[in-house]
Amino acid sequence: MKTYRAALTIGGAVAVLVGAVGCTSGDGDAKAEGASPSTKTLTCDASGFAWSGTRREIRLTGTSDLLHYSGKGELVAVVKDGDQHYAPNVSGTSARLSAAQVIKALGTHLKTAQPLAGPGEMAVTDTQNAFHDDTGQRRGAYYAWNSVTVVTADFTHPCAVGNGHVVTWETTGTGLLSCANRVTWTAGDEKDQATARVIHEAAVKVCPEGSGATRAPREAV
Repeated sequence: MKTYRAALTIGGAVAVLVGAVGCTSGDGDAKAEGASPSTKTLTCDASGFAWSGTRREIRLTGTSDLLHYSGKGELVAVVKDGDQHYAPNVSGTSARLSAAQVIKALGTHLKTAQPLAGPGEMAVTDTQNAFHDDTGQRRGAYYAWNSVTVVTADFTHPCAVGNGHVVTWETTGTGLLSCANRVTWTAGDEKDQATARVIHEAAVKVCPEGSGATRAPREAV
Protein backbone atom coordinates (compact mmCIF):
# COMPACT_ATOMS: atom_id res chain seq x y z
CA MET A 1 0.00 0.00 0.00
CA LYS A 2 1.37 3.39 -0.97
CA THR A 3 0.58 6.59 0.91
CA TYR A 4 0.48 10.04 -0.70
CA ARG A 5 0.73 13.24 1.32
CA ALA A 6 -1.27 16.13 -0.07
CA ALA A 7 -2.65 19.45 1.13
CA LEU A 8 -6.02 19.59 -0.58
CA THR A 9 -8.55 22.24 -1.53
CA ILE A 10 -12.29 21.78 -1.42
CA GLY A 11 -13.15 19.58 -4.40
CA GLY A 12 -10.67 19.59 -7.24
CA ALA A 13 -9.71 17.31 -10.08
CA VAL A 14 -6.43 16.39 -11.63
CA ALA A 15 -6.24 15.48 -15.28
CA VAL A 16 -3.63 12.99 -16.42
CA LEU A 17 -1.76 11.25 -19.09
CA VAL A 18 -1.33 9.10 -21.83
CA GLY A 19 -1.62 6.34 -24.34
CA ALA A 20 -3.56 3.64 -34.16
CA VAL A 21 -4.05 0.71 -36.42
CA GLY A 22 -6.03 -2.66 -40.08
CA CYS A 23 -3.83 -4.81 -41.89
CA THR A 24 -2.99 -4.37 -45.55
CA SER A 25 -0.47 -6.25 -47.63
CA GLY A 26 2.00 -4.24 -49.61
CA ASP A 27 4.61 -5.41 -52.11
CA GLY A 28 6.29 -2.12 -52.93
CA ASP A 29 9.55 -3.08 -51.24
CA ALA A 30 9.49 -6.54 -52.77
CA LYS A 31 9.07 -5.16 -56.29
CA ALA A 32 11.79 -2.59 -55.72
CA GLU A 33 14.20 -5.33 -54.72
CA GLY A 34 13.08 -7.75 -57.38
CA ALA A 35 11.68 -10.13 -54.77
CA SER A 36 8.87 -12.56 -55.33
CA PRO A 37 5.31 -11.33 -54.57
CA SER A 38 5.10 -14.23 -52.11
CA THR A 39 7.40 -12.26 -49.77
CA LYS A 40 4.88 -9.42 -49.35
CA THR A 41 5.17 -7.65 -46.03
CA LEU A 42 2.19 -7.06 -43.76
CA THR A 43 1.53 -3.58 -42.36
CA CYS A 44 -1.12 -2.39 -39.95
CA ASP A 45 -3.13 0.85 -39.92
CA ALA A 46 -5.95 2.45 -37.98
CA SER A 47 -8.68 1.48 -40.43
CA GLY A 48 -8.74 -2.12 -39.23
CA PHE A 49 -10.24 -1.60 -35.75
CA ALA A 50 -13.80 -2.58 -34.88
CA TRP A 51 -14.72 -1.47 -31.34
CA SER A 52 -17.46 -2.75 -29.04
CA GLY A 53 -18.39 -2.68 -25.36
CA THR A 54 -16.61 0.63 -24.70
CA ARG A 55 -17.17 1.91 -21.17
CA ARG A 56 -15.98 4.68 -18.86
CA GLU A 57 -16.29 4.20 -15.10
CA ILE A 58 -15.13 6.46 -12.26
CA ARG A 59 -13.75 4.38 -9.39
CA LEU A 60 -12.58 5.25 -5.89
CA THR A 61 -8.86 4.52 -5.42
CA GLY A 62 -8.13 5.87 -1.95
CA THR A 63 -9.41 7.81 1.05
CA SER A 64 -8.00 9.74 3.98
CA ASP A 65 -8.71 9.10 7.63
CA LEU A 66 -11.32 11.34 9.25
CA LEU A 67 -9.92 14.89 9.35
CA HIS A 68 -10.70 17.44 12.08
CA TYR A 69 -10.36 21.07 10.98
CA SER A 70 -10.08 23.81 13.60
CA GLY A 71 -11.18 26.53 11.19
CA LYS A 72 -7.72 28.09 11.01
CA GLY A 73 -4.55 27.40 9.09
CA GLU A 74 -3.89 24.67 6.54
CA LEU A 75 -5.50 21.25 6.63
CA VAL A 76 -3.21 18.46 5.34
CA ALA A 77 -4.72 15.13 4.30
CA VAL A 78 -2.88 11.85 3.85
CA VAL A 79 -4.72 9.86 1.17
CA LYS A 80 -4.01 6.13 1.27
CA ASP A 81 -4.11 4.10 -1.92
CA GLY A 82 -6.32 1.05 -1.86
CA ASP A 83 -5.20 -2.42 -2.91
CA GLN A 84 -6.51 -2.01 -6.47
CA HIS A 85 -4.06 -0.35 -8.86
CA TYR A 86 -4.87 0.55 -12.43
CA ALA A 87 -2.15 -0.19 -14.97
CA PRO A 88 -3.15 -0.33 -18.66
CA ASN A 89 -3.49 -3.86 -20.03
CA VAL A 90 -4.21 -5.01 -23.59
CA SER A 91 -4.89 -8.55 -24.80
CA GLY A 92 -4.85 -9.66 -28.44
CA THR A 93 -1.65 -7.85 -29.40
CA SER A 94 0.86 -9.30 -31.82
CA ALA A 95 4.29 -8.58 -33.28
CA ARG A 96 2.53 -6.22 -35.73
CA LEU A 97 0.08 -4.66 -33.25
CA SER A 98 1.41 -3.22 -29.99
CA ALA A 99 -0.49 -2.28 -26.83
CA ALA A 100 0.48 1.36 -27.34
CA GLN A 101 -1.03 1.33 -30.85
CA VAL A 102 -4.27 -0.18 -29.58
CA ILE A 103 -4.63 2.34 -26.74
CA LYS A 104 -3.88 5.27 -29.03
CA ALA A 105 -6.48 4.02 -31.50
CA LEU A 106 -9.07 3.70 -28.71
CA GLY A 107 -8.42 7.29 -27.64
CA THR A 108 -8.95 8.43 -31.22
CA HIS A 109 -12.16 6.39 -31.44
CA LEU A 110 -13.51 7.92 -28.21
CA LYS A 111 -12.28 11.41 -29.10
CA THR A 112 -10.75 11.84 -25.64
CA ALA A 113 -9.58 15.33 -24.67
CA GLN A 114 -6.22 13.89 -23.59
CA PRO A 115 -4.39 10.71 -24.62
CA LEU A 116 -5.36 7.61 -22.67
CA ALA A 117 -2.77 6.15 -20.29
CA GLY A 118 -0.23 4.03 -22.13
CA PRO A 119 1.58 0.85 -21.08
CA GLY A 120 3.30 1.21 -17.71
CA GLU A 121 1.44 4.35 -16.60
CA MET A 122 -0.03 3.65 -13.17
CA ALA A 123 -3.02 5.67 -12.01
CA VAL A 124 -1.47 7.63 -9.12
CA THR A 125 -2.82 10.92 -7.77
CA ASP A 126 -0.19 13.36 -6.49
CA THR A 127 -1.57 16.81 -5.66
CA GLN A 128 -0.27 19.81 -3.76
CA ASN A 129 -3.34 22.02 -3.35
CA ALA A 130 -3.50 24.19 -0.22
CA PHE A 131 -6.56 24.33 2.03
CA HIS A 132 -6.33 27.55 4.07
CA ASP A 133 -8.61 29.28 6.53
CA ASP A 134 -9.17 32.11 4.03
CA THR A 135 -11.36 29.76 1.97
CA GLY A 136 -14.12 30.39 4.51
CA GLN A 137 -14.60 26.73 5.41
CA ARG A 138 -16.03 26.08 8.86
CA ARG A 139 -14.48 23.90 11.52
CA GLY A 140 -15.55 20.29 11.69
CA ALA A 141 -14.98 16.84 10.18
CA TYR A 142 -13.69 16.43 6.62
CA TYR A 143 -12.69 13.61 4.29
CA ALA A 144 -10.47 13.39 1.21
CA TRP A 145 -10.35 10.90 -1.64
CA ASN A 146 -8.65 9.89 -4.89
CA SER A 147 -10.39 8.50 -7.96
CA VAL A 148 -9.64 7.30 -11.48
CA THR A 149 -11.70 7.12 -14.68
CA VAL A 150 -11.20 3.61 -16.04
CA VAL A 151 -11.79 2.97 -19.76
CA THR A 152 -12.47 -0.54 -21.09
CA ALA A 153 -13.26 -1.80 -24.59
CA ASP A 154 -13.27 -4.90 -26.81
CA PHE A 155 -11.89 -4.89 -30.33
CA THR A 156 -11.14 -6.95 -33.40
CA HIS A 157 -8.39 -6.24 -35.89
CA PRO A 158 -6.85 -8.25 -38.74
CA CYS A 159 -3.45 -7.96 -37.05
CA ALA A 160 -4.70 -8.97 -33.60
CA VAL A 161 -4.49 -12.44 -32.08
CA GLY A 162 -8.16 -13.33 -31.71
CA ASN A 163 -10.53 -10.85 -30.06
CA GLY A 164 -8.78 -8.15 -28.04
CA HIS A 165 -9.63 -6.36 -24.81
CA VAL A 166 -8.34 -3.04 -23.42
CA VAL A 167 -8.24 -1.75 -19.85
CA THR A 168 -6.73 1.72 -19.42
CA TRP A 169 -7.52 5.00 -17.70
CA GLU A 170 -8.27 8.54 -18.77
CA THR A 171 -8.04 10.90 -15.78
CA THR A 172 -7.52 10.87 -12.03
CA GLY A 173 -9.26 13.06 -9.48
CA THR A 174 -8.85 14.16 -5.89
CA GLY A 175 -10.87 16.26 -3.49
CA LEU A 176 -11.83 17.17 0.06
CA LEU A 177 -15.29 17.90 1.49
CA SER A 178 -17.05 18.38 4.79
CA CYS A 179 -18.75 15.37 6.35
CA ALA A 180 -21.63 17.69 7.25
CA ASN A 181 -22.67 18.28 3.63
CA ARG A 182 -24.81 15.90 1.59
CA VAL A 183 -23.29 14.99 -1.77
CA THR A 184 -25.15 16.41 -4.79
CA TRP A 185 -24.80 16.36 -8.55
CA THR A 186 -25.91 18.63 -11.38
CA ALA A 187 -29.19 17.53 -12.96
CA GLY A 188 -28.71 15.99 -16.39
CA ASP A 189 -24.93 15.63 -15.98
CA GLU A 190 -24.17 11.90 -16.02
CA LYS A 191 -20.46 12.36 -15.36
CA ASP A 192 -21.19 14.58 -12.37
CA GLN A 193 -23.65 12.00 -11.07
CA ALA A 194 -21.04 9.23 -11.42
CA THR A 195 -18.51 11.39 -9.56
CA ALA A 196 -21.06 12.00 -6.81
CA ARG A 197 -21.44 8.25 -6.31
CA VAL A 198 -17.68 7.89 -5.80
CA ILE A 199 -17.54 10.85 -3.38
CA HIS A 200 -20.42 9.33 -1.41
CA GLU A 201 -18.61 5.98 -1.32
CA ALA A 202 -15.61 7.75 0.21
CA ALA A 203 -17.81 9.55 2.73
CA VAL A 204 -19.39 6.30 3.90
CA LYS A 205 -15.91 4.84 4.46
CA VAL A 206 -14.63 7.83 6.46
CA CYS A 207 -17.35 10.04 7.98
CA PRO A 208 -19.30 9.30 11.19
CA GLU A 209 -22.53 7.39 10.65
CA GLY A 210 -25.44 9.79 10.22
CA SER A 211 -23.33 12.61 8.78
CA GLY A 212 -24.84 14.56 5.92
CA ALA A 213 -22.23 13.18 3.49
CA THR A 214 -23.23 9.59 4.27
CA ARG A 215 -26.81 10.16 3.09
CA ALA A 216 -27.65 9.02 -0.46
CA PRO A 217 -26.53 11.57 -3.08
CA ARG A 218 -29.23 13.68 -4.73
CA GLU A 219 -29.69 16.19 -7.53
CA ALA A 220 -28.73 19.74 -6.67
CA VAL A 221 -31.75 22.06 -6.26
